[in-house]
Amino acid sequence: MPVSFAQGSRELLKLGGLAALVAALCWVSTVLTPPEGRIASVWLANGLLVGLLLGMPAAHWWPALLAGYLGNVAANVVTGDPLDLALSLALCNVIEVVVAATLLQRRWGSGFDLRRGGVLLEFVLFAVLLAPALSSLLAATIISEHSGLSLLWVLAIWYPADALGMAIMAPLVLVLRQTQLGDSGGQLRHWLPDTALLLVTALAVFSPGLGMGHWLPLPLFLTFPPLMLMVMRHGTRGAVVGVVILALGAMLSMVAPGSSVGAWGGLPPQARALLLQCYLACASGMALTVATLLEQRRDYEQGLQQAVRRLRSIADHVPAYIGYIDRDLRYRFANSHHRKGYGLEPQDMIGRGVRELFGAGTLADFTGPVESVLEGRSVRFERIAHELEGEVHQRIDLVPDRDERGAIAGFYTLILDITEGKRAELRQAASERRLRMIADNLPVVIAYIDAGRVYRFCNRTHEAWFGKAPDDVVGRHMERVLPPEVIEAQRYYVDCAMHGARAEGSFSLQLGGQTRHVQVCFVPDRGEGGQVRGLYMMMSDITLAKRAEQRLQQLARYDPLTGLANRRELHEHLGAALNRIQRYGGSLALLFIDVDHFKSINDRHGHAAGDEVLQEIALRLRGAVRTTDTVARVAGDEFVVILEQLRSTDEPQFVARKLLAAIGKPFMLDHGALQVGVSIGIALGQAGDGADQLLRRADRALYAAKDGGRNTSRVADQAGGAE
Repeated sequence: MPVSFAQGSRELLKLGGLAALVAALCWVSTVLTPPEGRIASVWLANGLLVGLLLGMPAAHWWPALLAGYLGNVAANVVTGDPLDLALSLALCNVIEVVVAATLLQRRWGSGFDLRRGGVLLEFVLFAVLLAPALSSLLAATIISEHSGLSLLWVLAIWYPADALGMAIMAPLVLVLRQTQLGDSGGQLRHWLPDTALLLVTALAVFSPGLGMGHWLPLPLFLTFPPLMLMVMRHGTRGAVVGVVILALGAMLSMVAPGSSVGAWGGLPPQARALLLQCYLACASGMALTVATLLEQRRDYEQGLQQAVRRLRSIADHVPAYIGYIDRDLRYRFANSHHRKGYGLEPQDMIGRGVRELFGAGTLADFTGPVESVLEGRSVRFERIAHELEGEVHQRIDLVPDRDERGAIAGFYTLILDITEGKRAELRQAASERRLRMIADNLPVVIAYIDAGRVYRFCNRTHEAWFGKAPDDVVGRHMERVLPPEVIEAQRYYVDCAMHGARAEGSFSLQLGGQTRHVQVCFVPDRGEGGQVRGLYMMMSDITLAKRAEQRLQQLARYDPLTGLANRRELHEHLGAALNRIQRYGGSLALLFIDVDHFKSINDRHGHAAGDEVLQEIALRLRGAVRTTDTVARVAGDEFVVILEQLRSTDEPQFVARKLLAAIGKPFMLDHGALQVGVSIGIALGQAGDGADQLLRRADRALYAAKDGGRNTSRVADQAGGAE
């Protein structure tokens, strides 16, 4: 995004101001150093830059670093350092700032807050110890080479100065960025008395003419009580402001003649600087540590109070009675649900006993469970709350509460109203009993088998079929319940249902020494995700229906009087035979047989005698032909014989003569012997013939036999005539 001229001007002004501020701090730190000390006792500029950088993204650091570097160089030049030395020492300070800010921001991000757990420790490690040590080593080497001073002497003065400046200035900038002195809890009227007390104490300790110049540095520590007061009242902000006041006062006292610090005339400048640094280090470390601990404690207490409010809100919105009862059976906590159910205000229940609140009868229901929970065992039980109107069912959970020594201090109560659930449970139980009664009285095997092929339900019909009671079946695998032949017969259907497909079929079984025809239906049971959880098995005995079906088929295809194939069956057999000779070659013959003078038999001897004659003719026809030949009754006294696999064209006439001879034997009836004759028409079939065509030729040959004197046979020629 392009930057406007006004925005650019504002940014330049900010950077110029930052450079001037850094230069001023560097100049003050140098000027307020005793002339014989040569190196500042406290260096504040680096802490200022670190505090600023920790509040912005790393990509935006370089302008601030450049401004700080230029301000540092300017201050060094003004205080008399050669340009090359000023440039080198300023670079050492920039390196210190970059190392400290980079390590802290990578660890904690741009939202740097000294009050967070572990932040203060890592701030001291990276910003106060590690980064100043690195820059001090570089600076001491440069100064030692330039001025001939001892490397260790320079390091001993430079390092504490940088560390103290970082410990004092960086927290001050961070606190000022995050809050203002006028915020809640730190209004100006609260700050004035505490700040004034610390200033007065610092003036008394550091000001000249108090007669303390020959004392040990003990008076310096008189500033700690008002500093701690500021910390206790204002937290981290009070610690930072107080330490800054003490640092400025101490630095001024180093150069002020007659001050308590400057009066340590018996000590060399280096020793006075080190004592001052130790003093400021103690003040800064103590103040920041106590402030951080207080802030953390305050955050913890606020978090605890918020958690208590949150838990109270949760407990009040749970549709259950929640409480805490001590060993004396007195309430120490109760949620608002007691108001709705019992009409009791939770705050009025605190300190009152169970007997007092609910009566002796309710306490009697809890006697056994309370004894168990006070022995350290969690308890769950159900009861009917007689103290409430109507039949109210409750489920109660009692959970023991142990103190830090492991002793039982009391217990938590969770009481749920399960009246509706109990009623639904009773309704479900009644429904299950009805369904069980229906299932047990159906003449169908009904069972439920889970995905592991284990029985979970079966009815009494299952017991009648397989001889095992439901209680002995449930929980057992199918293969341990059903006979092997049943398992094998229904394996296909079970596999289909277990894979999610409905399967139906029928098969025959040997059960109880009898052959039974069984129809089965397996229905998969799918869960919410579509997976098959098991299957429902229904198995019915269709033996009677199967027999009736077979009987109907028998009646539909066979003559009920003679047991021979009827006209429908004859046409199917004849069509199949013609198809065979069409495909494989060969020939067949059709013999059309009619009983001679059959009407006179019925008229003279009755229809019963006629039926006996027909039955006997059927027996003689079947006895005179091969088992592979077909014999059929197509009308009242008309029969047809199909001869296949002929060895010669004369074979049909041979069979016809055999049939005439068999039927020509006397029929022994109840009224005596009876002589019966038949006429036979023969038609030879070959590839290309049709069933109706062949029947018509045989029929014409039959009439030719009748015209030829009866009790004889005729063969139809291919043109339809008779020979």
